[in-house]
Amino acid sequence: MNDWKYSFSSHILERGIDYYEAGAVGKLQKTESGYKAWVEGTRDYQVEIDLADGGVETMWCSCPYAADGNNCKHMAAVLLAIEDELEEDGEFFGEPEDEDGEISGNLSENSGKDGNGKGKHGHGSLEQELEAAIGRIPEKELRELVKELAGENEGLQNRILTQYASGVSPRQMARLKKELENIVYRNSDRHGFVGWQQASGYVRDIERFLDQQVGGLIGKGCLMEAFELVNAVFIQVGNVDIDDSGGETGILANSCYEYWQEILENCGDEEKKKLFVWFEKNQNAGIVIDYLEEYIQNFLYDEFHDQGLLQQKLAALDEELGDGDFDEPVPRSRWSAYGNQADKVLKRLEIMEELGASQEEIQAWKRKYWTCPSIRDMQLEEYLEAGRLKEGVALLKESKELDQDYSRLVGQHSKKLIGLYQRLGMNREYKEELIFQISGFYQGSDLEFVKQLKKLCTPEEWASFREKILQDEHEHVSRYGFLAYEGMYDELLEAVLKSNSAFNMDQYEKLLGGKFPEQVRDFYAAYVRGRAESASSRSHYQELVKYLKRLCKYPDGKKLAEQIAGEWKTAYRRRPAMQDELRKGGFV
Repeated sequence: MNDWKYSFSSHILERGIDYYEAGAVGKLQKTESGYKAWVEGTRDYQVEIDLADGGVETMWCSCPYAADGNNCKHMAAVLLAIEDELEEDGEFFGEPEDEDGEISGNLSENSGKDGNGKGKHGHGSLEQELEAAIGRIPEKELRELVKELAGENEGLQNRILTQYASGVSPRQMARLKKELENIVYRNSDRHGFVGWQQASGYVRDIERFLDQQVGGLIGKGCLMEAFELVNAVFIQVGNVDIDDSGGETGILANSCYEYWQEILENCGDEEKKKLFVWFEKNQNAGIVIDYLEEYIQNFLYDEFHDQGLLQQKLAALDEELGDGDFDEPVPRSRWSAYGNQADKVLKRLEIMEELGASQEEIQAWKRKYWTCPSIRDMQLEEYLEAGRLKEGVALLKESKELDQDYSRLVGQHSKKLIGLYQRLGMNREYKEELIFQISGFYQGSDLEFVKQLKKLCTPEEWASFREKILQDEHEHVSRYGFLAYEGMYDELLEAVLKSNSAFNMDQYEKLLGGKFPEQVRDFYAAYVRGRAESASSRSHYQELVKYLKRLCKYPDGKKLAEQIAGEWKTAYRRRPAMQDELRKGGFV
């Protein structure tokens, strides 16, 4: 994928360029499959890039934004570093050429260039000229110039006061929050809505604000003021009316999370307690849109590791869970198989382990919440990691009983049991579980469990099972896929024709076309004739022409396709788009 920049939204790519040019990419190392590096930010993140055929195959980063499946600014920064290294070695790794041989990309018009069109990755002539000119300005004049520019630019004024004033006054904090409000004003319409066209600009301005103002406060040791300002950003992001179809809200929430991490790492014990109180107080306070509350909750439970604060988290969790003594397990009625109560219990167990609780205490908590599927999943993982497979089997059998009202869960337990029975060589149980799985749950297109069962059966047994599968009114096994797997081609053709579905015929055309060419040809001919009347858009016409071309590879198909096209030329002469597509397809 030489055009790797298309994998990033414009504002993420621009942030990656900023990181790269700031020298944030360090320890770039070649690996067997590509490169790895560290990127310095609010904390250091590891990035790994795998290359194949001269392009990007996979990308991974340890930052929270990438953990949600997104391509992040750290990846972009490392790719720029790789690109430069490959260019030094005489290789090309970047955007493809367009038809005129020019390099294309998705940067904005001026992004990545200086005022003279020089690349930003090097030291272009404009940068050198500016540096030389600034060096010749007398100190007094330079101070006057900076003062004048700051008076005209709110952001520069706040940046100077934040980084170089002796402290941070309440008045300065008010100015910084006003600047934050103005970012929304600049990037929204008169109703305060940030549309998709302005969303990337909003993200860019907020990230610059965080880097310059919050970063400046952290740099001068004003950690609580920095925390207050990050919270103001987070609350604004969590309430602004925005079209965030590009994930802009999540991008900024992750940036706030990273600054929280940096602030916490540099705090003393008393400051940490204040941070803890804020997160505890606001985790369910409704200060941001509901899904952003997870950032507050996750930070509260994942980032504070002091013994005293951990004990406070346990107490808070117990209050939320409403737990009493251990005389009776929590009844099933308190649980949904997919409820978020399970997350709280899992968090509590993690904290107990971190505090050094005994295995007896931890197991007592697990048994109290044994009706919760997530707790049993945790126990199963422990059994498998320890090689205690038979105990895993017993647990899964118990889980099938406990979760019998939840078909999806029972199906998952059954799949895991199949794997364990196979590993343990318990062939009778293995076979019985395969039958249970196939007869009760929909099978994927690979028919993996069906194939496993067939290997365990005698021909007579399999003939009986095959008949049951074909007569299954719920069709837990795809009839078309099963007929194809069994080589029952006459029955497959009959089923596909009966479905009158071009999709089904397309799926099995390779199997059926060689054995029943006339029937397949006639199916497609009937299909396009039936679709022509209702077709009303160019995409519909393109699909019809595609099937006409497909007809041509069958006996007498070319003649039939031309005949149909001739009929349409007369019947639909008032459809210029259809006539145009027929012409492009060579039928007119």
